[in-house]
Amino acid sequence: MTIYGPKKGVAFKVRLPLVTYGTGDWKAAPTIAAGDWKISKDGGALANLATLPTVAPVASAWVLLDLSATEMDADVIQLQGIDQTATKEWEDTGAVIYTTAQGSGASVPQTGDSFARIGATGSGLTSLAQASVATEARLARLDENVSAAKTLTVAERNSVADALLDRTDGIETGWTFRKAFRLVAAVLAGKASGGPGGTAFRDLTDTKARVTVTADSSGNRAAVTLDGT
Repeated sequence: MTIYGPKKGVAFKVRLPLVTYGTGDWKAAPTIAAGDWKISKDGGALANLATLPTVAPVASAWVLLDLSATEMDADVIQLQGIDQTATKEWEDTGAVIYTTAQGSGASVPQTGDSFARIGATGSGLTSLAQASVATEARLARLDENVSAAKTLTVAERNSVADALLDRTDGIETGWTFRKAFRLVAAVLAGKASGGPGGTAFRDLTDTKARVTVTADSSGNRAAVTLDGT
């Protein structure tokens, strides 16, 4: 978890859920012991949190970390949670807090050329060049251009379809969608010849055998010859 914006040097509360060790499910009412949660300030050495985190709400999976102003007195604060028991209840976790300087959220008076052009009350906005205004006619032309850009010709649509059908290894190694569909069509709708020991399924135009099966007396396939070309 990464948190941006808390004030540097101001107490802050972090709430995060714990996950049951080895399952991925949230851990209800996790046990938190001294040493489970540590803090590092600006890359410094890890130290135990001054206040032991608590489960809040009670019996939930959520843990409340109450950081003091001293603990928050850093630009980057790293929180590390590791269950210290021999058989862990919950997964290792952590969070990083990027603080901001106190008072950085205050508004800054605007000055400079842009401010002078617009004016304190915004009256200067009326002098903006009309070329920058989106008129109805311009919006209509834009809509036409977008519509034209997203319309494919018949040839373009066919090209997209062919690219999909002939995608290399689209079904399995060495088999495109087109080749695989030819085999399926032959077996489902093509002529078939041969007996229990061997069956040949021909293409829909009856020009070649697409699938030739050799089977034993129990019907088990011993060999299959495929022709998707």
